[in-house]
Amino acid sequence: MPDIFGRLKKGLYNCLPLFSFFFPKKKNLWVFGAWQGKQYSDNSKYMFEYVVKYHPEINAVWITRDNSIFENITRQGMKCAKRISIKGILYVLRAKIAFETEGNQDISPFLNNSRTVTVQLWHGMGFKSMNWHGGASHNRSRYLKFHWIATSDLYINTFTKLMQIPSELFFMTGYPRNDSFVLKPKNNNMEALRIAHPHKKFIIYMPTHRNFGKDGNNIINIDAFRKIDSELNNHNIIMVYKPHFHELKNFLQYEYEFTNIILAKDKSVWDDVYGYLHYFDLLISDYSSVTTDFMCSGKPVVYFPYDIKEYETDDAGLNDYFYDIPGGPLCYTWDEVLEETKSLLENDTWKEERERCREIYHQFNDGNNCERVYQAVMKIIRAKES
Repeated sequence: MPDIFGRLKKGLYNCLPLFSFFFPKKKNLWVFGAWQGKQYSDNSKYMFEYVVKYHPEINAVWITRDNSIFENITRQGMKCAKRISIKGILYVLRAKIAFETEGNQDISPFLNNSRTVTVQLWHGMGFKSMNWHGGASHNRSRYLKFHWIATSDLYINTFTKLMQIPSELFFMTGYPRNDSFVLKPKNNNMEALRIAHPHKKFIIYMPTHRNFGKDGNNIINIDAFRKIDSELNNHNIIMVYKPHFHELKNFLQYEYEFTNIILAKDKSVWDDVYGYLHYFDLLISDYSSVTTDFMCSGKPVVYFPYDIKEYETDDAGLNDYFYDIPGGPLCYTWDEVLEETKSLLENDTWKEERERCREIYHQFNDGNNCERVYQAVMKIIRAKES
């Protein structure tokens, strides 16, 4: 019986986009969303705010399921609608363009990719293979309905291989969120931290998740963190620890034990990492796409793939370029990480090699990615109208 109800629910859900056929599209109505409607962040956020600021002729609307996000955006004088509301549904049904970072659940179940031009901004040029070799066919029909942006030739080659997406569906624009490394938006929280610790370096540790948060004990070694906290104090370094949102719950019980490690737990403050990442002097990470993005800052990256063998065999797996195009030293213990961190903060010996790698991962680093995405969308519209 539960299976029958489940199938009925899925069938009804799949019928919702059909309502789009009863509503004419409005050329200047563009809708935006991110991370299943639960976050106001990532490439969609930066594209949304760019369109609002520089292209007022466009009726730009953010779609969310989160009340705090709705209140925050409307408080700033921008348009926002709840995804399951009459206004939100009508916006989606009539929108000419939609921007996402993950999939259709970013915006609304009413979104029809066949009638609304859907621009897939995606969420990272990382190293995970996601074991998609031969396993992406069930999503291929959906992927083929998107228009994709790209950051480099390597990006296009990777996605065409892993997700079976034809290269002609990509537009070379760069990621909207990476404009922040050039434009450096002000962040009140980071400004306050800098003032409170005027003589300290700031680094950030951002590991990716292991099996979507199911292996928390592997990613958090509390004894190691206690030692790290002491070492950071000895070298005048503050480390912000921003776990993947799947992992955050595993660290909460320990957060008050440390003086030089700050847990980035408050969603309203730390959710949008690209609003403050440019403040940091160095990044520590592993297989996350943030490592390739951070190269656009011109600052050092330390890789910490402590569980690389297990990650290759039991988790997402890695693409070859993780080994072939490194933007910094690979470390396998916290002692190595701390040693390389101290060394690079004193003398950035990876600067030239990192810039070479950055050009492979990100063709553009000029602060104009949002405008290139806008121009790509206008090109798509003109092509459909001709």
